[in-house]
Amino acid sequence: MECPLPLGDPQKAGDNVDPWTHELSCVYARSEQGTPSGQAKAAYCLFAHHTFRGNHGLSITTSPEIAADIVASGALEDMEDSWDWERRIFTPGPVVTDKGPSYAVKDLPGRGKGVIAQRTIRQGEILMLDHPAVLVASDFSSQMQPEMRETFFRRALSQLPRDTQKRLVNLARSDGADPLTPVYDIVTTNTCGVFLGDNVAHIGLFPEVSRLNHACKPNAFFRFSQRTLTMQVIAYRDIHAGEEITINYAPLGMPHKVRKKYLFDNYGFHCRCSLCQSSPEDRAISDARRMRIVEVRGNMRKAHEKGKLSDAITYAEELLSLSEAEGLTPLMHEYHEILASIYLEQLDIPNARKYGQMTLDGWIRFKSVDSFHVEAVRGFMRQIDHVEEMLRETKGVYS
Repeated sequence: MECPLPLGDPQKAGDNVDPWTHELSCVYARSEQGTPSGQAKAAYCLFAHHTFRGNHGLSITTSPEIAADIVASGALEDMEDSWDWERRIFTPGPVVTDKGPSYAVKDLPGRGKGVIAQRTIRQGEILMLDHPAVLVASDFSSQMQPEMRETFFRRALSQLPRDTQKRLVNLARSDGADPLTPVYDIVTTNTCGVFLGDNVAHIGLFPEVSRLNHACKPNAFFRFSQRTLTMQVIAYRDIHAGEEITINYAPLGMPHKVRKKYLFDNYGFHCRCSLCQSSPEDRAISDARRMRIVEVRGNMRKAHEKGKLSDAITYAEELLSLSEAEGLTPLMHEYHEILASIYLEQLDIPNARKYGQMTLDGWIRFKSVDSFHVEAVRGFMRQIDHVEEMLRETKGVYS
């Protein structure tokens, strides 16, 4: 159901549509259970910025509050900043150096298209830059009837520049896609998870990033900046010319059968990456490590809750070893953070600071400098300094 601006605060809902370039369309999600029939559960609006980042364009389906936060943060503004991670003005696509572009999109026999490295890409190097064309609140689809959902997604695409529309409709479709909801299928098959506002989950459709295929042991990862609405793809490891560049679509740590079902249910394809097509023995070794990670996580949590800090540290160190062996590098920063916290509880300031700094460095590398993870760890590092100062003062009193 389309309706006027849905919330009582006209400023929050965008009474003045600037910087939005189209009239707002809004819809209420109806509660199925737990509230009286017909009572509005949530409101979503379609916000469009036709000239976002030049001729790229942006359509956002989200709450008026999130849209207001995006405008207030200055994320829609074009500006030239001095640091690579702050850069907003660029042509989405490969990063070009004196050795040429980082990659090219090529046809892969029997697999559609893929992103192929055109030169050596070093570990930690940014190889791709992109802007979102579509952003959607993660819970929007589940709250809408299929017809309304498809109508909203069609309208979101129609409000983008024509060149961007063409790029999106040529993206991959899922196996067995519903012909009645083609735009919904394109969106759900090609999106990445991002956070907007106060850590609110959304999905984002990035035309260039969408060309990256999945692998359960990828050689690249992506990070998103709320402050600039910029997506970067970075090499996990050295990537050689001619090698396909891949990212992971599934949550880290899933064993093979669970991962396979997740990918089909959420992205509509059967994974044929090197790990999934490896020998049963190799898959069994990988699954054993991943299941051990789950087990050790639980043991570590219980030990921590019971105050057995030495045992918790031992489990955390085992998690680091397992994650490194399995190539689950991002998980290691979570375990560094746990170790830092435990050492601080023990008033072991040197180790707390050591692992705290490793956590901070890791989150900056794998997320972005403005992510909530980074801000939280910076707060933790200040807490370490505060505890150290208190210990000094206490020692001075009793010396």
